[in-house]
Amino acid sequence: MLCQNQNDPDGVENGLEAVGRHPFGDHTFCDKTWCSHVEDPSKKYTSLPFGKPLKDIPLQTALMDLMKGYKTQSSKLSNLGSTQGNESFNKSVASKAPKAHFYSGSSTRDSHITQIAAVSGDNHWSCYVTPKIPITNQASDITGITVRNGRVFHQGKPVNSLSISKAMEDFFKFIKGEGDNIYLGGHNIKTFDCHVMINTLKCIGKSNILNTHIQGFLDTRLLFKINNPDLKSFSQINLLKTLLNCDYAAHDALQDVTFLQKLMESSKIDFTDAKFSSATFTVPAAFHSFDQSASCKLNLPSLLEFVDNKVLSIGMARKIAASNLNKASLLIAFSRGQENGLQQLFSEECGKGPRVTRSSKIIHAVSKYISEHLIES
Repeated sequence: MLCQNQNDPDGVENGLEAVGRHPFGDHTFCDKTWCSHVEDPSKKYTSLPFGKPLKDIPLQTALMDLMKGYKTQSSKLSNLGSTQGNESFNKSVASKAPKAHFYSGSSTRDSHITQIAAVSGDNHWSCYVTPKIPITNQASDITGITVRNGRVFHQGKPVNSLSISKAMEDFFKFIKGEGDNIYLGGHNIKTFDCHVMINTLKCIGKSNILNTHIQGFLDTRLLFKINNPDLKSFSQINLLKTLLNCDYAAHDALQDVTFLQKLMESSKIDFTDAKFSSATFTVPAAFHSFDQSASCKLNLPSLLEFVDNKVLSIGMARKIAASNLNKASLLIAFSRGQENGLQQLFSEECGKGPRVTRSSKIIHAVSKYISEHLIES
């Protein structure tokens, strides 16, 4: 059984469409001698550079409210008066999220599903999902899916769509009809699709459904990395082109799983072979990975101080955060036994290894930083 979902990838809308009144009032416009992007009173929106409107209404409102605040200080700012408040805010943001670092890679996958499909032999199922949030331009460019007046379109043509709750219900009905001991396969399913699915099921109160319908999961990307280690790329598009010499309409869920099944059938890989064990994982393991990702997202911000001061690598900070520890946890452990307290916390048995690490070098570095910078002498 192979499945695929199409989600709303992270992206930023371009341009701005400010419907209604100008945030500074009807008569405060840019001087045309130095700015060509001026409000046209005959239209209901403000034209900005590149001519691309921002259609996110809540964001429009938030930006308008922000600009209204600046309006009250416009005379001061126009005379180059004090901007101390603004500079203070910028400094706070920079200290919490320095531009030199990227920390969101391990965040919980909470994308909204817009299309989901599955195939099993000659049987297949797919549906479009009515999203609860606006689809970004970037997501529409990738998937071809748009929403207008509550109606879902694919490549400009209207399609039938279901609520996410009904879509997941029908999805698992299809799986149940394929028998017992089902392994759900997908390309990059371990780090992406499983997290999206679990997050979705939790949101609609149906997370237990996985345990009753699924034996386990197969990540076909990991499978081919083990089976074909000499390949330079393991994207599904490249695997099909390299191994089967064919192209297909990627980013359509049904096309994705149909061609992935062809790839699996032609390769004749027995994924139950012990050498492919790292490409398969159980339902409890999927939930554990999801919980770790959620813990990392929650706890990592408090540990960035250690990263910025080169006490910890970002990878080690993520590992600590994923183990449900944060800065406060480290301070409590240190207060109870100083370096020995941290050593006991980091190295306590958890499954087949330590909770975090047994490295005396890392433990000492954290202890030294806490002692010198976070504990009053």
